[in-house]
Amino acid sequence: MADYRADKALAAAVGSIRAGGDPWENFTALQRAERETMDTTGAVAPSEQKRVTEREQRWLEEALGQGNLVAATALFPDPFRKDTPVYAPERFASVRKAAMDRVLTAAEAALGHRGEHAYTDGWVLHAAANIHAAGTDQARNAAQAVQLYEAAYRAGDTLAALGAARLNQELGRPEAAYRWALQCLGPCQTQGFDLSEYQAGLTPKAIEQAQKGAAP
Repeated sequence: MADYRADKALAAAVGSIRAGGDPWENFTALQRAERETMDTTGAVAPSEQKRVTEREQRWLEEALGQGNLVAATALFPDPFRKDTPVYAPERFASVRKAAMDRVLTAAEAALGHRGEHAYTDGWVLHAAANIHAAGTDQARNAAQAVQLYEAAYRAGDTLAALGAARLNQELGRPEAAYRWALQCLGPCQTQGFDLSEYQAGLTPKAIEQAQKGAAP
């Protein structure tokens, strides 16, 4: 029964999206409807989901073909966060390689920007950091990832502070990890985030110095 209800809702969602519209807007609209449908109905394997996936993949490929960097970055979620921007991203593995190359190239260009950043710089730097931190699409490189998280933060993506804190901690840099944890405010903090975890083992002097110069 749940799959039947989901099939009806998914078919309606596909039919409600205007043909010929912006492919990324169409993709995100259908993703939103799909996520809501699967969550509310409790469906396991509705047959209509195959058609939805095919439609989403086509729009995603079109968006990437248009050079949409937001579409590219969305395929590489932050491994330290649970709020994934793409629903069931494993379905789009066939387009990840092209997207990864585009993200890494754009991130390299963003690293060369001085002064004023383009509005997409923070996103592509964060996504490139995610690629290196996750180790799913290529060999994991924590040192490169932490540099990119820090660069993403400086380019305006404040959510990247969490990755910078976690990886500095992993790399045995407790003072830097604590300094970045201090920058992780509001939405940056995931469930269970505990600043005291980053203070552990630091001397009072080190804590005071980090707090005084919290902005790296």
